[in-house]
Amino acid sequence: ATIRADLEKQVRAIKKTGVIMETDEKSLEMTAKLQDATRTLIKLRYGDFGEKNIRVRFDLEFQPTIPDFAEKGKEGTLLIEMAPIRLIP
Repeated sequence: ATIRADLEKQVRAIKKTGVIMETDEKSLEMTAKLQDATRTLIKLRYGDFGEKNIRVRFDLEFQPTIPDFAEKGKEGTLLIEMAPIRLIP
């Protein structure tokens, strides 16, 4: 996690310079390292999902000021399905 955090700081520092990261060789190299470290961290924390799509569920709690609060209540769920981790930038 420390290596990933250090890489993130480096990538953010490069972004602050205003360089166009998609065309800068050093930026692309650092971004790739950060992506690899993040994928490794995900595997360590959540397991190796291989080529399976990933689903992330958000449990939401709405305020009473929402127009349909009386009809639908305060709770809701948002489910996002994403591509396998190796394909996500």
